[in-house]
Amino acid sequence: ATVVVKEGRPLIGLDVMLRDAVDRLRDEYAAHRALQHLEGVPRAHGLFRGRRHLFLVREYVPGSTVLRARDDMRVALDETTFQLWCDEVEKSAHAILERIWDEGWAVNDVQPANFIFSDDAGLSLIDLECVRRLDDGNSNALIATRTFTPDPEATGKDKDLGGFAAMRLWLALGFVPPVTGPAMRFLGGVAGDVISVSEGLQRSFDLLQEIGDRRDRRDGGSDDRAGLVSVANADEAVSYTHLTLPTIYS
Repeated sequence: ATVVVKEGRPLIGLDVMLRDAVDRLRDEYAAHRALQHLEGVPRAHGLFRGRRHLFLVREYVPGSTVLRARDDMRVALDETTFQLWCDEVEKSAHAILERIWDEGWAVNDVQPANFIFSDDAGLSLIDLECVRRLDDGNSNALIATRTFTPDPEATGKDKDLGGFAAMRLWLALGFVPPVTGPAMRFLGGVAGDVISVSEGLQRSFDLLQEIGDRRDRRDGGSDDRAGLVSVANADEAVSYTHLTLPTIYS
């Protein structure tokens, strides 16, 4: 059988609660055990130690991350078919999230590098490092992907919905602009001139505009010009930092 082995190293990637990669891997294993009966969540086979390092062994899911698959589909498909593919990914990802919410958990790091897509198996959530109970008030202290965390103060389902909306925009546009009210209003107003705006994509624009307005009020207002300049430079907005990468063994 083919499996994925993920390593957690002591004192690596300390968060604001002083929890390291070993602590997070232990939590990730607990989340797998609680949710692996759900469609779209791979099974965990166990934990083992090697010296002071901790290792998680989980089921291998074939395919490409949505982060990589989007680029492939954008080249291979015409515009209409590509937007339909984005709609299908959106529906599948939302279905996985709803199943997890129904079990009383939140993902807390909804972003395209954490989902695997394949034509045969569909969509799966492969990174459960930030998964916590919905009522965990400390989930905003987790190390989540900043680009897909439009409201840093959100927790639980609200945090997942914000990340999901940002991921939906990224699927359609290829970038996520800084989330401010003016930027979202501008982008939502012109997007229809370039691409087909589905109901799901429109909901994402609306939610991110709401989040942006809330952040602007919290921060004392925003500069419209700064927001629009950020949209113009949005190709620089998406970045990823991985402390450790899982290894596949057959």
